[in-house]
Amino acid sequence: MDDLEKNLKLLELATIEQQKYIDGHQSRINFYSGLISTIIAATFAGFFNSKEDFHYYALIIGPILVYVISLFGIKGTYRIYQGIIEAITKVAKLEQELGLINESDKSNKKYWKTEPIVPSRHLRDRMESMSSEEFVKNSFNKGYYLWTKYLFYSFQIISIIMIIGLILTAVFQ
Repeated sequence: MDDLEKNLKLLELATIEQQKYIDGHQSRINFYSGLISTIIAATFAGFFNSKEDFHYYALIIGPILVYVISLFGIKGTYRIYQGIIEAITKVAKLEQELGLINESDKSNKKYWKTEPIVPSRHLRDRMESMSSEEFVKNSFNKGYYLWTKYLFYSFQIISIIMIIGLILTAVFQ
């Protein structure tokens, strides 16, 4: 097997790896979001069916769980997202090795002939980084992971509001 065949096989494997990370990331988001949504719904159901002050205090466990599970969601999706970004750097290196992109020739006007397999936005982000490590580091507050963090931060805010609401309801009922 010559270098070209090896690099093509590596590119295929890196692309498959990247997709597996993306699927894993989405799976984790679905898991955490489903769990959190269930706890929120159960807490609201308990709230509307509570009759005694101590019920509201007991329901505080719901928003506390939402907050803690959101922390786990942020941490748990971080590692998967890191794999996605690192897979992108592998693909980028293989594309360069195979001559699929020519990053130094900005004057090349051929339509799509020199575009990399990955989207142009990834190429632009890679070119702004001095190393693959810097690219990975710079990517953590962008893209899919940024919105994943916002999702779980939203759950945390909801949980804090629920705790305050439950305490106020228990105190003033």
